Formats: sequence, structure tokens, C-alpha cells
Amino acid sequence: MSLANLSLDSNRALTFRIGDTRFGIDVTNILAFSDEYSEIRSPTRKVDAFAGYLDYRERLVKVFECATALNRGRERESLVQLIDEIDQYRLCHRDWLDALELSIRQHQSFNEASGARTSEFGRWYYNFDTPDDGLNQLLEKLDEPHQGIHELADRVLSLVEQQDHETALQVLSFERPARLRKVERLFALIKDYLRTSIHPVVLHLTQDGLNPWFALVLDEIDDIVEYDPDWIDQCSGDALGNEPIAGYIRHKSGQNFMMLAVDQLYTELSATVDDIH
Repeated sequence: MSLANLSLDSNRALTFRIGDTRFGIDVTNILAFSDEYSEIRSPTRKVDAFAGYLDYRERLVKVFECATALNRGRERESLVQLIDEIDQYRLCHRDWLDALELSIRQHQSFNEASGARTSEFGRWYYNFDTPDDGLNQLLEKLDEPHQGIHELADRVLSLVEQQDHETALQVLSFERPARLRKVERLFALIKDYLRTSIHPVVLHLTQDGLNPWFALVLDEIDDIVEYDPDWIDQCSGDALGNEPIAGYIRHKSGQNFMMLAVDQLYTELSATVDDIH
């Protein structure tokens, strides 16, 4: 998608988040953005932040991972890790009920944590925090069925205490499938939501407003905002040192951000690639 119509306005910036930090790039340096991440040609040698090359508008341009270039973790890697954790916790419920059933059949003590909050999943679930409202809404739906599984275990263990193992097994066998299905269906929805959140964007940059220069891979973008050069914190220079940051924008909306010094960033990144030749 082309942003050429914005390039004439020197007082706008495209903002994006990496972790807890908001960054911005002046739109005069932005040519377009696209979903061509899968078309990036990998380099023959591994260099930090260097993703490879992209054939864009009849020109081979260097592509860099923005998060890595700015010494931060990539959001999509965190999402992949969270998907793996969700898979593990889905299995946790099944394994936990298997252990409960085995303890009843073998007339042995149930040694797993029986509380909804003290179980392995509960310790993670009730302490997990995310700014993603959509993910929070899905996670909140897990509370009731998770509590329900532990309520079922409490009733079953109460029957065991009364030495009524047969009834305990019958109750567990009857209620377990439906309760597990509800939990696992929600886990599947959460995994689908996280997978669709992994959508890296290729931001094509320019020096002259017409020709491709290099590209950055972003995990997400926020918005295009207006800013006034007078909002640049003049005291930030010493603190930023040699960072590829043009200045710290104290935006009137309160959404402050670090304005990238694109020329300096490219010089530093390109030098690391050129050094391998």
C-alpha cells in the first residue's frame, strides 16, 4: 500500500510499538507498506537484524528486523511462545483429570494441586497480564470452565473420602468429556486468535519520496499522527547519546514516542551487512 500522498507533509509520523516503547518514523521517509514478508530472500550469512533482500519495484533492497535493530524482542516470537504455552496448558487439564482418575482407581492419594488457583494452569492464568483487549476477553471466558473442572474434582474427592470410589468414577466419567470439550474449545479459539495476530508488515523506506531505499519489518503499526517539531524534547539529546533516534516527541495527546533517525539507522545497519562481504 502506497503512502505517497502523505510524503508531502513533513509534520506527520507513522507510530508503532515494540514492547512498551513507542517509536515513530517521519512519513517523508515512508514509501509504502506491504505484506510481502514471506517473499524476503534470506541472506547467505546470518547477521543480527538483517532479514535479507526483497525485490521491490525492480530494485533489490535490504530488509531489516526493526525490533532486533533496536535491541528489542520481536512480538511475533513472543506470540509463538505463548501459543506453545497455551498448547501445554490445554494438555494440563487432560493430564490432571487422568491423574485424578488413576488415583481413584488405584485407591491412592491425589497428589496434584487441587485448587483452581494453585494448579499449574491456575498459577499462570491468574497472574497473566496482557494489554491485548481481545486476548483478555477470550482468556476471561476460561475462568468459569476451569473453575468447573476443579469443582468437579472437589465433588469426586469428597465421594472418595466417603469410600464411595465407584460413584466417584461414575461422576467423573459422566461429566469429564463435556467439561474438557468446553475448555479445549476455548483454548482452540485463543490459539486461532494468536495465530491471526502474527502478521509482520514490511515498511518500505525512501530518501527522495520516489525510489526504494531499504525496508523494515514491523510486527504491528499504530497510527499516523501529526506532530510539531517544537514538541521534540531538547533535553533528550544527551540521554539518547549515539542512538539512532532523532528526538523524543512529547505529543500533546500524551502518546509520546521516539522519532527514529532513519539515515543513521540505515548507516549502522548497512555497515553490519557490508562487513560480511
